[in-house]
Amino acid sequence: MFILRDILTPLQQDFADTVEGKKQSIWFAYTFLAVMVPLTSSMTVSALKPI
Repeated sequence: MFILRDILTPLQQDFADTVEGKKQSIWFAYTFLAVMVPLTSSMTVSALKPI
């Protein structure tokens, strides 16, 4: 999961330095993780299945 953190950190820095921008960057991270984590685990399971 360190790869996701490395991807998210620069993306979060693109948001404004205001209070609202910080809230948006946090929600962006939560949304990004909610979409990516199920996909990455299903890809791992598919890769481990015998052909």
